[in-house]
Amino acid sequence: MTKLRKNQMTAAGITVITSTNKPQFLTHMFWNYRRQVWPNKEWIIVLNMDNVNIKRFQAMASKFKNIRVFQLPSRRSLGQCLNFASARAKHSYITRMDDDEYYAPNYLTGIMRSFRNSKAALVGKRAYFIHLSGSKMLLQRFYAQNRFVPILAGGTISYKKSVWNKVKFANLSLGEDVRFCRDCRRRGFKLYAGDKYNFCALRRKQHNSHTWKVSDREFINHPYTRIVRKNCTAYKKFVVRQ
Repeated sequence: MTKLRKNQMTAAGITVITSTNKPQFLTHMFWNYRRQVWPNKEWIIVLNMDNVNIKRFQAMASKFKNIRVFQLPSRRSLGQCLNFASARAKHSYITRMDDDEYYAPNYLTGIMRSFRNSKAALVGKRAYFIHLSGSKMLLQRFYAQNRFVPILAGGTISYKKSVWNKVKFANLSLGEDVRFCRDCRRRGFKLYAGDKYNFCALRRKQHNSHTWKVSDREFINHPYTRIVRKNCTAYKKFVVRQ
């Protein structure tokens, strides 16, 4: 057994939380969680929907260990859903995984490595990849890696539960991640960005189907964005690292 494997066998626990109002991403969400190699983990799913068959999600969850499914009314904000899930976390580390992004097998391993190496209260990504399915482009957004930063990408924000006990997500469905980072900084907590690998934001051709309604052209023309690959469909070979 390798040293890394031995360390993972006695690894600290991490709670993954996902709030979703997109039942069509059920299978995608489960594959993101299932492929994670970090062994000591649990997953809390919050269905932020009124008219949804929760039994469908529960049936899928029953095939795996340590997954709990809850349902909250659609009138509840994303921030409220994240607070609801964080309150029920069993582990001392918590991380968001969005319902429609790509998280590679070693994503959680990288998050936990960032906690260990930086001693920061919050970690995640500042530099990260975006795949535009409509434009068939792979982009890199921002550049800061392996350093302390003022803000983290929303779908990668990870924090100690002791932090959440002092700072809650705002009652917002857009910008709750920015506010959370700001409020944590004001309380004196440091934010650390790991490397850019093992996470990719996936943008659908219909950009209005996203909560954050930004067009492909706006992403491409952003001053802190660079084109990694044009005519790209196999984005994983650029994103995934051991």
